[in-house]
Amino acid sequence: MKVKIAQKTIWEVEHWRGEKLLSRSIDKNIVPDQMVNHCLDVIWNGATQFPTWYIGLTNGTYTPQASDTYATPGISEASSYTGDRKVWSKGSAASKQVQYSAAASFTLNGNDSTIYGAFLCNVATPGDTAAANGILGPSAKFTTEKTGIENGDVLKVRVTSTGADDGV
Repeated sequence: MKVKIAQKTIWEVEHWRGEKLLSRSIDKNIVPDQMVNHCLDVIWNGATQFPTWYIGLTNGTYTPQASDTYATPGISEASSYTGDRKVWSKGSAASKQVQYSAAASFTLNGNDSTIYGAFLCNVATPGDTAAANGILGPSAKFTTEKTGIENGDVLKVRVTSTGADDGV
């Protein structure tokens, strides 16, 4: 028996300055092997699931790879927001997707003048890569990075995860 499921994640990102929308983009991502293995273990082997996932932002030009893990992510996490990574507020699965129920809102402090991408993980602490149970989820390098970040700018991030039989 061969079971093949194709998973992708769609990232909708808006860059706001006050009441003015500066840019909006929709990007797709890579799902690291670590996340694929975690999903398979949860579904087929009863492994521990993590109901809360967090969104983080990246400030480097690195293109995420399938071999990236939470401990060695390859990405450089942005330090331009305070507090924890933002909770991915999501609804229940329907029509082969789990969609955001609310945007994650990052108020930026201008430490990073450009935001290059975003990622999901199961640990809230920014910059942490040492958590024993850390899982790196879908990671995206934006096709058009968010440039000219100023103190007080807001990035609103909406994430939709989809799955489908790959037809084979």
